[in-house]
Amino acid sequence: MLSRHHILATVNFDSLSDSVLLSVSEAAAVLGMAESSLNHARVRDVDGFPPYVRLGTKCIRYRTGDLRQYIASRVNAPAGFTRAKKATETLNETTPA
Repeated sequence: MLSRHHILATVNFDSLSDSVLLSVSEAAAVLGMAESSLNHARVRDVDGFPPYVRLGTKCIRYRTGDLRQYIASRVNAPAGFTRAKKATETLNETTPA
């Protein structure tokens, strides 16, 4: 029988509902980090990390919607893309319609 971690690996993360709860190991796999790093961020209440759901004294879960928001907040545009976008915006502002 497949473990929940293996099932998650075969399911498209984007197809999961935002309310689906993932274990620490599943959330760490989605974020591409070690479980210990995720636990460290949770215990230290590191600003910017996704919120967690405590279901019991030792049962921590993460909502997929919160993980998606965290991932989206960490996306950085390449420097050239940002400069090109700003140049285009400036050109559009100075060019009469």
